[in-house]
Amino acid sequence: MNSKKSLKTVLLSLAVIAAVPTKTTCAETGNPLQAAITCARNHPVALSATILGLYVMHRRLVTKPTAKVPYSMEDLREDFKEFLSSLNIFDAKMYKQLLHMFDKYIIGLQVKIEETTTRTKNEDGSVFSLKGKKLIQKPFGAYGLFHAYVLTDMDKFLAYIPTLATMYLLLNNPEKSIDNALAKAASAGK
Repeated sequence: MNSKKSLKTVLLSLAVIAAVPTKTTCAETGNPLQAAITCARNHPVALSATILGLYVMHRRLVTKPTAKVPYSMEDLREDFKEFLSSLNIFDAKMYKQLLHMFDKYIIGLQVKIEETTTRTKNEDGSVFSLKGKKLIQKPFGAYGLFHAYVLTDMDKFLAYIPTLATMYLLLNNPEKSIDNALAKAASAGK
């Protein structure tokens, strides 16, 4: 599934959820998923700001070039020392350092994998090709790691959602599901 389509689908579904406000608070339900949905309905502006922030972080991660030097957490102490050495919050140097730290530790780096082909010529003249993958860039940062280990695998999971939804409907309300399928088949045959 195309990641742009899945991102648009997620944004649209969250916008639909946020469009119907309710009067309950977030802490009324015991189910964490239900509490998150209730909070999203009660606070559509906060939800929209969160979605916009995640979208901006995603675009920055995807469009960021390959790092010249791999990032590591060993630089965190030096970055904070450099940040705290300037006390003026309106200083251009401090602003650049804040952006650098946000870009490095929050957005991070995207995992980059390159397909490789190794060709070997045997003694009898035949050519043996071996295809593989090579890690070009390791993921780093909060969103970079989330993207590498959650979002890239989500595309595989999203392909199964229509099948899972159909099975859910068949198991919970088989009569209505079968009636709907027969009505669609009858209307398609006309």
